[in-house]
Amino acid sequence: MDDSFHFVSVPFIVSAVYGIMALWKNAIKDKAKAVKFVPLKAAVLGAVLGVLIFFVMPDFMPASSWHVALLIGASSGLAATGTHQVFKQMTVKCGDGTSVTIEGSGNKSDDGGADSGAAAGVESSGVAAEETDSVN
Repeated sequence: MDDSFHFVSVPFIVSAVYGIMALWKNAIKDKAKAVKFVPLKAAVLGAVLGVLIFFVMPDFMPASSWHVALLIGASSGLAATGTHQVFKQMTVKCGDGTSVTIEGSGNKSDDGGADSGAAAGVESSGVAAEETDSVN
């Protein structure tokens, strides 16, 4: 078999773990219980998938033993958690339940000053002034 197929298993495991964890999180009614130990659950699920792929389709797993397949699967499961966090951090939830997508890096505003709220369209100075007034 062609050597380029050896690395198909890693994105497959990442995608499968991401999808399974999303379905599981939506199936559980208690959201606090659903998100508890998500990275650990994703790593275990990825490890199981890695070993399963190693024994079922060894041509698709770039591993020399099941120990290496377990580590590749576990790291792929953790990569699925990281992928979810990237997408989650790219959106900002507003108070009214809507979300705003951050389009820039948020490091600098148009005038060259540092303002992370400018990229999300949030007026940071107005919010700070309102919070100060409500405390006093």
